Amino acid sequence: MNKRDAKRARIAVFSFFFLSGLVMGLWAAGLPSLNDRLELGPARLGSVLLLVSCGALVSMLVAGPLVDRWSSRVVCWFGGPLSAAVLLGPALAPSYLTLVVLAVVFGIGLGVTEVAMNAHSVEVERVYGRPIISAFHGTWSLGG
Repeated sequence: MNKRDAKRARIAVFSFFFLSGLVMGLWAAGLPSLNDRLELGPARLGSVLLLVSCGALVSMLVAGPLVDRWSSRVVCWFGGPLSAAVLLGPALAPSYLTLVVLAVVFGIGLGVTEVAMNAHSVEVERVYGRPIISAFHGTWSLGG
């Protein structure tokens, strides 16, 4: 990767971190209306949040080998849009049971994206030769 490619990759990774933060921010902002619409209550809402995390955790175990096989760049380009698209599922879920399934799918999309974009940030940082990963994570916060 030459310097020009590294600069383009850096912009792309900033974009992925920003969009990932935005997806998480939208998810969090929509929780109160989701709770009201489906009348979840604290226990059901807590279980949905736990299932998102479980889906992410399981997919993170799979995402590493996917990155090894196809590269972090390729997995980012598939995982990023996937995680944004599956955000619609929980937001539009008509029932608690549907929400449970879609929360796991949403978590899977998030987990794959998180692993891929962090792996790609390490590759870009290596080319730059100076620490820039903290700026990527700051951009995630801005997106959120």
